[in-house]
Amino acid sequence: MANTRLKFVDYGMIVIGVLLAFIASFEPQAAPGYYLHAGILAVGLLPYFVYSLAVALKSGALVTLHGIVVLIIHAWMIDAVRFMAQPDYSVSLLVYGPLVLSLALIPLVILALRQPWGLQESS
Repeated sequence: MANTRLKFVDYGMIVIGVLLAFIASFEPQAAPGYYLHAGILAVGLLPYFVYSLAVALKSGALVTLHGIVVLIIHAWMIDAVRFMAQPDYSVSLLVYGPLVLSLALIPLVILALRQPWGLQESS
């Protein structure tokens, strides 16, 4: 039962991460309106794609903890660039940050691949 709840939390974090990536991809313009950067959207979705591989293969508190950390760091990066930055809107943190987060999640996916499809280790 606890693993089922953790799965719902994990999938909810993926949905929130997709929304964060979508928010990060909009750049305010001088004229009223916004410009959607498809590249920033694709790079912003990358950590949640890697995380979804780990969620599909493994369940547990370790996966949920990684998801929470990734979500908090990504939200902080978006806040620092889009809402707190000067008007020049340097987007390098929005590009390189998710790439680093994706690389940091690769060991979790490798660990999840050792126990395929959420099977528990036999004692």
